[in-house]
Amino acid sequence: MKIVAVTVGASGVGTLGVGLAAAGTLATLLGFGLATSGVSAIARSKSQPLQRDLLLVALGTAGRTLATIGGLIAGLFWLVAGPENGERATLSIGLAIAVGSAIGVSRWSAALNGTQQFRRIAAAQLTSAVLVTGAVALVAARNPELTVFMALALPPLSLLGAMRLASGAQLRPLGKNSLRSQWSVLRPLIGTGMAASSGTLLMSASQVAASAWIFHKYGGQANGYFQACWMLTSLYPVFILATMTADYYPRISTMTKGSRELHYAIDTQMRLSLRSVIPLAVSMAAFAPLILSIVFSREFQSSTGLLRWFLVGEAFKSGSWPLSFLLLAQNARRSYILSEAIWSIAFLLVLVWLTIYSPEGAGVAYSVANCLFFVQLAIRTKHRPSAFVISGMLVGTVALVVNSMPFGQTDLQISIPGATLALGLIAWIGYSTFKERRAAAT
Repeated sequence: MKIVAVTVGASGVGTLGVGLAAAGTLATLLGFGLATSGVSAIARSKSQPLQRDLLLVALGTAGRTLATIGGLIAGLFWLVAGPENGERATLSIGLAIAVGSAIGVSRWSAALNGTQQFRRIAAAQLTSAVLVTGAVALVAARNPELTVFMALALPPLSLLGAMRLASGAQLRPLGKNSLRSQWSVLRPLIGTGMAASSGTLLMSASQVAASAWIFHKYGGQANGYFQACWMLTSLYPVFILATMTADYYPRISTMTKGSRELHYAIDTQMRLSLRSVIPLAVSMAAFAPLILSIVFSREFQSSTGLLRWFLVGEAFKSGSWPLSFLLLAQNARRSYILSEAIWSIAFLLVLVWLTIYSPEGAGVAYSVANCLFFVQLAIRTKHRPSAFVISGMLVGTVALVVNSMPFGQTDLQISIPGATLALGLIAWIGYSTFKERRAAAT
């Protein structure tokens, strides 16, 4: 992202952000969520080699077919609906490659996550990231006009190759199965996958709609700032959600509804999410100008206020994830989709209202939607969070709001109160974790 920001500026980052959001939306929609539903299916077939082999064959057939169709549709979509500029034809090819590759990754991603091969996944992601960074840097130096194309198309394509190699021979099917038998295992996965992926689909669609509105109101530069803040707040959830998909989701799927065991598992996951997210979010808010300069360029320091308002709702967002997975585990697909739709509707309505006055209204809208999302999920699932979870959310939110206030800031816009609160939160969470482990040991 740094390379794109330095080479083509905020407007280029805005174009890339829209392309990535469109790729995510189309890959989720046209991939039928098989990357998500396939994880739990493969995890359940651990003691059934023949069933697992059938699943791998079916996911492979579906992945190849859907990747081809999805890539063609994505390319045509950008040609018809993409921004009217000289890059339209080039970016349509980039979007086709990105969507096709992202769908193709689903088979290998489900296989590795379902068998808990986390080290291989991490190695594949790291290898892919290194290769992509080098390739994009080389292209940016020699042919800058292709920078956005490379940053859009190459990451999923590189990840597809890396994940395929990381899967190893033991995760490749041993035999062939009829199309009828493959369809018999794919049919239930499609329904579950589409429900599970509806959140990603709605969020990506909301990002595209919000981006179009901001571009209409304030131009390409403001849209670039918006996309930069969205990308930063979406980085770390990817790793947390991947872990929850592979471990937490299959585990609670076997627990009795309303049992103490289930309540304890949910609360434990909430604590883990809060401990992971809040110190990081408060630190990011306190040092927002530096982070924006490091990840993007100095030009993006102008979006410091926007990023800080984006981060205000992170405490509630982290507490929402375990409850969303609970709805999926209980097969409450309608409730899950409705919950995700509420987030999107709230975000877009508040965004349209507040951005009339300032582009920073987009950050406030994002945080308001996250807070509302948690409240309605808690009501819908009838889960009562522990005092630690509630206090952690409130303290974290207050700390993030303090970061957004204009007082106590240095000449570089670094928030001294925010940095102090970040250190305090890290110490508090570390101490509480130590106490819990000590109590468990005794």
